[in-house]
This record gives sequence, C-alpha cells and structure tokens, in this order.
Amino acid sequence: MYIKLIRHGESQFNTGEVHTSQIGDAYIELTDKGKEQAISAGQQLGKEFLDQGLVYCSPYKRTRQTLAGLLEGAQADPEKIKVYEDPRLREIEFGYNEEDAPKSHRRKHGWFYFRHPGGESAADCYDRTSTFLESMMRQLQRKPAEKVLVVTHGLIIRCFIMRFLHLTVEEYESLFNPNNCDVITIAHKELLEKPKFTSGRWGVEGIHARSKKMSVKDRIQWYKDQGITEVAPLFHDPIIGELSPDEVNEHHDALCEISGNKTITNPDVIAAIEAAERGEVSEFKLPKPKGE
Repeated sequence: MYIKLIRHGESQFNTGEVHTSQIGDAYIELTDKGKEQAISAGQQLGKEFLDQGLVYCSPYKRTRQTLAGLLEGAQADPEKIKVYEDPRLREIEFGYNEEDAPKSHRRKHGWFYFRHPGGESAADCYDRTSTFLESMMRQLQRKPAEKVLVVTHGLIIRCFIMRFLHLTVEEYESLFNPNNCDVITIAHKELLEKPKFTSGRWGVEGIHARSKKMSVKDRIQWYKDQGITEVAPLFHDPIIGELSPDEVNEHHDALCEISGNKTITNPDVIAAIEAAERGEVSEFKLPKPKGE
C-alpha cells in the first residue's frame, strides 16, 4: 500500500497577502503559484493513482483548491473520484489572538505540547490525526485499496507520520514542515528509495529532518540537495522558528559558501546575526528551494 500525503499549495497567508485576523483560516485561498504547484503535483501523481485510490481532504478552501489542481494535473475526472472530506484533517487552530504567543512560552512548554491561547497544540492535532488514521484503516478493511491520498496541512502531515511510524516527540520536532505541494510517501520500506524513518515494515520518504547539531558542511550539502544555490531575502527555520547564536553562525557560514560570497549583506540577515550574538531571540529565515 502507498499513502501519499500532500500539503496544500502556496496560499495567500503564506505570501502575507492576507492574515487570519482579516479572514477565517478556513477561507484562505491559494495564490496563482499555489494552483500551478497543485497541477504539477497532480501530474506527478498520475491518473491511475487517483482512479484506484481512496482520497481524503481537509475541508479548508486551500486544500479543496489543491485537490482540484491535483485532479486537473492528473487528468482525472472529478465526477468519478469519491472524495472524503474530514474536519480532523484541518489546520492547527491558532486561536483568535492577533499576536503570536511569546516564543519563551513555547520554549518553556515545548513545541509539541505548547497550546496556542484559545487554540490547539501539536499534541491536540496528534490526537485527532490518530482518530482519523484509525477511521482510515477501518475504511481500508471495508474498501480494500492499495493507494491512499491525503490532502491536508503541514503540521497534520507531521502528526500523521509521527503516529503511523511511532516517532518520538523529539523525532517529530526534528521534522521540517513540508513545502507547498510536496508529495510525502509512506509505504513498505523495501519499496522506498531513501526512507527517512522506518518502523517495522513501513517507511516514509519525501520528508526532511534536521539533526540537533548540523555542521556547516552538512548544512551546505542539505542546501545543495534542496536545489538552493543563492541567498534568499528572508530566512526561517521551519522547525523551531528561531536559532541559537551558534546555529545562526552556521547558517551564515553555509549561506556564504553556497552563494559564493564571503559576507552576507542582506540587512535582515545581518540583524538576525547581530541579535543572536547579543543573546537575543531572533527569527532567521531559510531560503525556499528553487522552483517553489
């Protein structure tokens, strides 16, 4: 059996065009680029996978639009594809505060356990993802299928992987959030080329994870593997959102190497490095892979 997990395409929230304080999270739409990403991912999936598989989708507008793009790219007939929308696949609920909770609160309670005021924690999402997985497996017993597609959100994908492969909290926190329309595959490990994690007969590939300590050499190689060949204007660590002074300097050195420059001149990056050197909390944003 193959399970394909796909994060929605680039949304208007991802680009900063809209914020959940302006429009409900469930109603945020894809950008034109996000729609193109979905079509491209559909071409990668292929019509046969969709025709033969069980298809699940978050009920949010951006995931519905992503699924529509997947079907278009795969040249699959929407009238012949039964889609099961499941609210348990929705995005994490961040609550209704317009400002993010202080990073110090997240560090204190842990990134997996911290609950957004009026919202959820990743642990809460893990619980509802677990019940979804149980329902999915029961349905597979009633309607045997060798292919499953789940169109959802980045954090839910990480929770799904954590539950399916019995990862620890620390392993969950090492996972990079998937890029928009990344295709993550769970299957018997012998069917996967380079599984990132394995458990029993199963493995997952297409997801990336960071080590607790990544050397400059390893970081440079990771950038190259991702197709990153130049320094982007803003950088963000997709796991912890902030870096220690040592990690900031590692990013600085690696980005200098990958860009062919001896120094970084972007003022946002310089400010992040200087803040880290002062021991202050800072956000340091990693570049997106080319073609995203």
